[in-house]
Amino acid sequence: MEFDPNIRAKLIFDGKTLTIPPEMGEPRPNQMQGTLAERMGELCCRVCYDSLGKEKSRDSKAMHAHLLEVGHWSVYEHFNFTVELAPLNVDDLLKAYMVLANRPRLWVSINSSQQLRLTLNLRHLLEWQKWSDMSPSNKFNSSVFSLSLGNFSKKLYSSLMFCLTPLAPQVLGTFTPNSEMIPAKVVEPMDPQEQWITMFLRGSRGMSHEQVRHRDAISQRSTRYVDENSSPWIEHPLLTTFLAENTKEKTPVANLINQAETTGKAAYISIVTALERYLTSKNVDRLTARKQARGAARGYLGNALTTELFFSAPVWQWLHILELRCSQHADAEIRVLYDAVLPELQKSRYKDYFNLLGLVDSPDGIGKVVQFPESKAITLTKVIDLKPADLKPADLKPAVEDKTPVESINGVEL
Repeated sequence: MEFDPNIRAKLIFDGKTLTIPPEMGEPRPNQMQGTLAERMGELCCRVCYDSLGKEKSRDSKAMHAHLLEVGHWSVYEHFNFTVELAPLNVDDLLKAYMVLANRPRLWVSINSSQQLRLTLNLRHLLEWQKWSDMSPSNKFNSSVFSLSLGNFSKKLYSSLMFCLTPLAPQVLGTFTPNSEMIPAKVVEPMDPQEQWITMFLRGSRGMSHEQVRHRDAISQRSTRYVDENSSPWIEHPLLTTFLAENTKEKTPVANLINQAETTGKAAYISIVTALERYLTSKNVDRLTARKQARGAARGYLGNALTTELFFSAPVWQWLHILELRCSQHADAEIRVLYDAVLPELQKSRYKDYFNLLGLVDSPDGIGKVVQFPESKAITLTKVIDLKPADLKPADLKPAVEDKTPVESINGVEL
C-alpha cells in the first residue's frame, strides 16, 4: 500500500559526502560556502528557517556570524570529529577524564597504547569554558589539585583547537599554537560510537515529538520563523489503511479529516493576522511581531502538520532506534518512516552494519518491521554465530578502518 509521500527519509551525511535534500531547494552562489564542517552547520541552520536560496536570507559568512552572536549553536552538533591524543601517563589520563566528565554527547575511549580518542563537535569547543566551570574538579577543596586540572583543561583545549580550527575557521576563528599543547591529530572514526550519520526526515510534527526523544543532534523546521499557512498535513498510515479498507465509513471519516485541516488552517491565518496587528500597534518591530504571532497560532495546526528535520547520531544509536521505531509496537507513521530510513543507511559508508538487517511485513499490515539476522551478529570483519535472543546492537563490532579518500582542508584529513 502507498502511504503519504511526505513521509520520507534521505541520507545527508556519513562523514564524507554532504547531500542537499531537493526539498530544501538550491542555495544561492554565496550560500553553502566554506569547509565541509561549516557547510554542514549551515545546512542544518537553513532547514530550521527554510532559508536556503531565499532572496533575503543571509550568505554563509553572515549566517555563521549571526549564529555565533545569538548563541544558536545546536546546528554545530551534527558534524563530529575524532581526535587522537599522544599517549598520556596515568595521572594525565585521570585529569582528562575529570575535565571531560559530563560534557554532553562527547565520546571518550582509550586504546592499549594509552592514547585517548575523543569524538566531539564544534559546539564542544564553543562551550568549552562553560562546561569547564561546571566540572566535578571544582568540587575539590584542594586548590593545588583544582589548579592542576585547570591547567590540563587549557592544554587539552589548545590541542583540540589546533586540530579543528583549520576545519571550521568561520566558526572557531583563528588560533595561535603554543608550547603547552598535547600532540594530537584528527583520525578516522573506528567505533560505532564514533561513526556518525545524518538523515533528513520528513513527516508529521507528531512523529518528530517521538524522534527527538532520542536526544542526539537535531535541527528542525521552526514554526515561529516559517509561515505554515500552505504546509501540507500528513495522512497517518493507519488512516490511509482504514480509508482503503472501510468503504462504509470512508466518506464520513474523510470529511472529518478535511474539516479539521480546513478549520485549523483558517484559525491559524486569522490568529496570526490579529496578533501581528496587535503587536505592531504596541510598537513591536515587524519581525518580532510575526514570530510571536506564529508561535501563538501554531498550536491550532495540530500534530499532523508536516515538518522537516536533520537528525544525526552514531551508528550504534541508529541501530538502537531502528530496533525501537521499525517495530510492530511503534506508531505506524514512524514505523513507515523507518522503512525508508534503513535503505538510506545501507547507502552510507557504514552500510556493513546495516546490510544484514531486513524488512518484513508488520503483523498489523501497516508497513514493515526490521528483522535482525536470526543467528548471526553483524561485524565488518566476520559473522559470529549467536543465539537469536543474544542479537542486539550492543553485539556489533567496531569497523575496519576505511582508507578511501576524504575531503582535506589545509592538509588535515576529515
